[in-house]
Amino acid sequence: MTVTPEMNALLERQRAYFASDEHIKQRVAIWADTSVAERFSYLGSEVVDSMTPEAVERLHRIRSSLPEDTIEILASLRRSR
Repeated sequence: MTVTPEMNALLERQRAYFASDEHIKQRVAIWADTSVAERFSYLGSEVVDSMTPEAVERLHRIRSSLPEDTIEILASLRRSR
């Protein structure tokens, strides 16, 4: 495979974008109107989705230690998918 100057230029633009504040601002813009609790709840649901069934089972065993409002936010996010 031959690497062309155009390919190098494209890679450099991508590297610069992903290293920039603009990339970060775009990634967090969706959270501008959400509460901290909603942000953590969404993150939690993403983590649970990536867990093994055994890990989810362990998580359910400790669920009772979570505040009720957090559980409700997580459930709401799960239903909205």
